[in-house]
Amino acid sequence: MKIFSMFLVCIFSLSLTAAPVQKKISAPLTQEQKDANAGKAEESFQKVLARLKKDPGFMKKATTPAKGSSQHNKRIAEKMAQAKAQKEKIRILFLGDSITHGWERAGKKLFEKNFAPYNTLNLGCNGDRTEYTLWFVEKSGILDHIRPQLVVMMIGTNNLSRSYSPEAVAKAIGMIKDSLRKRYPEAKILLYGIFPREGDPAHPLRLLIARTNAIISTYADNKNVFYEDIGFYMLNPSGYLQRSMMRDLLHPGEEGYQIWTDSIMKYVQRYVK
Repeated sequence: MKIFSMFLVCIFSLSLTAAPVQKKISAPLTQEQKDANAGKAEESFQKVLARLKKDPGFMKKATTPAKGSSQHNKRIAEKMAQAKAQKEKIRILFLGDSITHGWERAGKKLFEKNFAPYNTLNLGCNGDRTEYTLWFVEKSGILDHIRPQLVVMMIGTNNLSRSYSPEAVAKAIGMIKDSLRKRYPEAKILLYGIFPREGDPAHPLRLLIARTNAIISTYADNKNVFYEDIGFYMLNPSGYLQRSMMRDLLHPGEEGYQIWTDSIMKYVQRYVK
């Protein structure tokens, strides 16, 4: 099973590095082109699903809290100190991976202008997967010191690129959501659909992301849990992701963080005092 898993990771790695960079298409695709893309996408998707079915253990891995790397440990220490220092002042909590961590890099100016005045704690960490976010929420102890009014969360892209099934990722996200609801019953949870990645709309990861997002969108009750999928705004009219939006076809640049900021601020103005 370990050999198979390593083989599967290699397949995904090759697909990621070999993905062609698409030039901007000024006009929408014809119906014939759309049908051809849909056919290729479905064929790729079915192959990926067939491989995933051979290793159901990813469900357990995705949903079991796990502590991350040494970088993760350093992040924990920094954020624990911040949580203890600010305590009840923290109004907004961010959870996620390197894309959320990126509020301290590509999105820094926007973050400081729009969110910092409300007092925030950003627990996004490079390389994080659902199991690491579960650990942050349930095992780290950081959340014991704060009482946020709004939790902004997006997680899962690193799971999907490592061959976790959409069902496993979605179940883990549901567990994180449930844990947050139990811990902070008065807080609002803003759950974001996983952002698109890779240039080609027919890339298998795009289909895995779409399937995961379709599941987690059902978690919203529009009272305490809200769902937003803003990935569409980061694509060109033909569905291609360009390097002007995400230079590595994964992490947004400032334009992407502006789109995200505009979406989050609607909830900040409504629910954060």
